[in-house]
Amino acid sequence: ITNHKDINRAFFSRPVWQRALVVGAGVVMNFLLAVVIISILFSLVGVQVPGNKVRINEIVKGSPADIVGLKVYDAINTVNGISITNTSELLAITKKNLGEKIELKIERQNSGVKTIGITPRKNYPKGEGPMGIGISKYDIKKYPLYQAPFVGILEAFKYSWLILSGLGGVVSQLILHAQVPKGVAGPVGIAQLTGQFVAVGPLAVLSFVSLLSLNLAILNILPIPALDGGRLFFILIEAVTGRKVSTRFESYAHAIGMVLLLALIAVITLSDIIRFISGQPILPKP
Repeated sequence: ITNHKDINRAFFSRPVWQRALVVGAGVVMNFLLAVVIISILFSLVGVQVPGNKVRINEIVKGSPADIVGLKVYDAINTVNGISITNTSELLAITKKNLGEKIELKIERQNSGVKTIGITPRKNYPKGEGPMGIGISKYDIKKYPLYQAPFVGILEAFKYSWLILSGLGGVVSQLILHAQVPKGVAGPVGIAQLTGQFVAVGPLAVLSFVSLLSLNLAILNILPIPALDGGRLFFILIEAVTGRKVSTRFESYAHAIGMVLLLALIAVITLSDIIRFISGQPILPKP
């Protein structure tokens, strides 16, 4: 038996603003988690900014660079005593010394300057290069703890806008071309990506978690029935009109939304499985 006190305490009996806060709490927490992680990374690791140093931004597993212990973010100062000021100089010197050992003087974060010997390959897999590294010209900027949260908020909003603007292309490709775009992953794909980021290291995992949290926040705030955004939409209608939407209508809307979402998840999961079996990457190569 339900008494009046129980009814008054029920969620649907609470004021509009209280229900909106409860429904939106999950979205806010996902966004704040991303902000916290981004702030930590920007403070402890730093962020890439245009600079004067040629740095390694990618290392192919099993390549000469991987074997000799080069790391991502290493700055290459000299090769055989010759100063390196741009990527073209490094590529030219490397090509002149294929099959011959060269000495790289590199600058590593928190480790100072080191000299590492490496032999560029004469024959190498397509797209890997003689040393198996990706390079670009940038510096690493670290933000003090008191600045990092503000920068983290700005970056979170920037990434959120990129995610939101990309959703239109995803939806159009799903509807018009009846195919799941590259870069869109379901539970299977996310698990596969998580394993890849774990293999890279804890910082990569943190970056992935922050992006995942932002994706969840953006998707969940969309005004789609069955999602928090859909529930907020009905609450907003009530706030504007002063009248509650029919409980039966809202229930049907959420049920239909849930069926459509489950169908979409099933399609994306099937696409993940097909890509996994065929060995195709989830993320498109740049």
